[in-house]
Amino acid sequence: MYSGRIHGYYDAATIAAVRAFQSANGISPSGIVDTVTFYHIGLNNLVTAPRPLGIAWPPQVPSVVTCCSPLVSQIPSLETFGVAARLTNQDIGTVAMDVTGNALPAPSSFGPQYGQYAFVLTTPFNTFPALMVPLSPDDWRGRLFSAVGSLPLGTVTIYPTPAAPSTGPYEPAVLSGTLVDCQ
Repeated sequence: MYSGRIHGYYDAATIAAVRAFQSANGISPSGIVDTVTFYHIGLNNLVTAPRPLGIAWPPQVPSVVTCCSPLVSQIPSLETFGVAARLTNQDIGTVAMDVTGNALPAPSSFGPQYGQYAFVLTTPFNTFPALMVPLSPDDWRGRLFSAVGSLPLGTVTIYPTPAAPSTGPYEPAVLSGTLVDCQ
């Protein structure tokens, strides 16, 4: 029925496979995995399907706006790069910002007091610091999240910072970029 890559999205190929399964099992081919289809899927598997949970399928896909801003090296001798991605779930009003710095030197290369990286979102009215975690020896990632409301636009800058505090000191600036509004 379905021979594509399993990716977790209920896309056109998945809908076509569900319709083909429904037709082959005498079910009206809607492309929606309703309780009847769910039941028949269980009949055709070695492992029985659980009882339907009484939820609509496919689930509502949130309306998400993603806006990416490049982060460029602030130190001419470094060939580092990064991105700040601002993600807004328009259905429930949450905003997250993921920041990634790539090809970063070890934080300690800026001095023995530095043990990790942090980024700071600077706006005209406030600063929002966040610690970053290593993805690999030279790639670091951090996240800011707003449960309700938004994260304001501003400038995102990545700095080395002492191992424990996320309050600084923040210097020198390694990567920086200005967030843009994509809405």
